[in-house]
Amino acid sequence: MELKDFLTDYAQTADQLLDQFFEDKKAEARKISPVAVQMLDLYQEHLSGGKKTRGALMVLGYQLAGGKEQEKILKASLFLEVMHSFLLIHDDVMDKALVRRGKQTPEVFYQQLFEKQKLKGDKKHFALSMAVDLGDLGVFLAQEALFDSGFSKEKIFACQAQANLMYQQVAFGQALDIFAEKKKQLEESDIFKIHRLKTADYSVAGPLRLGALLAGSHKKLLDNMAIFGLNLGIAFQIHDDFLGVFGKARALGKEVGSDIKEGKATLLILQARKKANKKQKQFLAKAYGRADITRKEIDGIRKIFKQTGADKYSLEKTDELVKKAKAVIDKITKEKEKRVLLSQLADYMVKREK
Repeated sequence: MELKDFLTDYAQTADQLLDQFFEDKKAEARKISPVAVQMLDLYQEHLSGGKKTRGALMVLGYQLAGGKEQEKILKASLFLEVMHSFLLIHDDVMDKALVRRGKQTPEVFYQQLFEKQKLKGDKKHFALSMAVDLGDLGVFLAQEALFDSGFSKEKIFACQAQANLMYQQVAFGQALDIFAEKKKQLEESDIFKIHRLKTADYSVAGPLRLGALLAGSHKKLLDNMAIFGLNLGIAFQIHDDFLGVFGKARALGKEVGSDIKEGKATLLILQARKKANKKQKQFLAKAYGRADITRKEIDGIRKIFKQTGADKYSLEKTDELVKKAKAVIDKITKEKEKRVLLSQLADYMVKREK
């Protein structure tokens, strides 16, 4: 099976399972309040679409470790997808984002609801509070999906224990990322640490390992999955940052240049500052990370990234990390079909539309 087919099949199945999961939850919520039902509607809508790669990788990790109970792992994999939406909802609050996957964020939804229902008080605080609460709800919905998957308590406990550590890493990585935006001096190692904590384990290595744990995997396989996933996960984030500057809004599902406006700490800006001449450094210092930055200034920063070779440097680093990831594929599985899937996965994560 080709990776594209594997991901498509998973996404379709996951959407069906999620729809049923949320319909069951809304039946319970109707006994509470229309507000509760509306929250579940909004969360379900937030989950709709997207590639659902993390859940798919959890299923793949389970299969790589010899797992055979397909119905159970599909149900368990919803845990990662629901948790992913929780993190995105809170991330959008922190980033002051208005668009996610081409749709309005929950904060915007609740601002509009505030106006429509002519509620009293502070509209912005109301919207932020509801967005945070909606994200919080997702944490507990995700736990329920995992607990109801049908796996033994022992396997669920092992999976949950590993997931807890993974999400702690994400929280620490997010904190370092927030601080990094405010710092003047950063090293490449700082950027890589943020990527490893915030993205690499959570996006690739973690999902594979969680699935393998539910199959009762041995430590050696888990370790090799970690090497594969962490290298690929860092490569994915570097490429994602590249697309955030040079990609297309339609493919990204968010505004191109938003990372520049936020002052995001990326390999691009780090390398550009190292290689920039005096005039370029002055321009970067003036424009990068400014909330009211103009479109012309964003284009100017893109130009500097190209002039300094920061764009090529980022892509070269991406290629290096992908090669490191591919080097351990044979240690993960001897099945030809699975090796092909992992190799295709490595290419897919860093060759999305520009």
